[in-house]
Amino acid sequence: MTSNDEQNPLQEIKDKNLESIGQLNEVLNKTLGNKFGRAIGAGFSIFTEYFLYALALCVLVFIFIMDKVSPFYLLEQMSTSMEVQKVISPVMIQDFAVVVKVIIGLVAFLIFMYGTSLRKIRKYKDSIRASVVELKDVRDDIIGNNKRIDELNELSDKMMASANMMAYESKVEKIPNDNK
Repeated sequence: MTSNDEQNPLQEIKDKNLESIGQLNEVLNKTLGNKFGRAIGAGFSIFTEYFLYALALCVLVFIFIMDKVSPFYLLEQMSTSMEVQKVISPVMIQDFAVVVKVIIGLVAFLIFMYGTSLRKIRKYKDSIRASVVELKDVRDDIIGNNKRIDELNELSDKMMASANMMAYESKVEKIPNDNK
């Protein structure tokens, strides 16, 4: 490269690195900003997840004690009451009680599934945060590489200057600098 208009290959690499650093900085600023808000959100997510698990367990326990809780104890009373048995068969009342227990069991299952979906979302967010930390390391490596490129350019310029000085002293034609 004899023309000054053409760029040094190292400078081209440095320019591409600077573009990459700019893009990485945008991603890092968007995802790493507001650490306090992220910590509160993660804590709330964990609390909500475990609360939902506890709630699902409580709903399952409720199925076994619901015959003693108002208004569900009425189902038991209706199945033993003679007046009600004249209108509705006891089998139908017991079937209805079983259906109510199944519906409550499904509610417990849905609550549990919602808790597990929150857990999956939290794990995905943790994975994204870990990836962002890795991106930060990549950005730092690129910055280090740019510093090394600057050092190499300085050394190259110093070597060319000393070679030109030696050529001048020995009356030899000036050596062209391809690095600029």
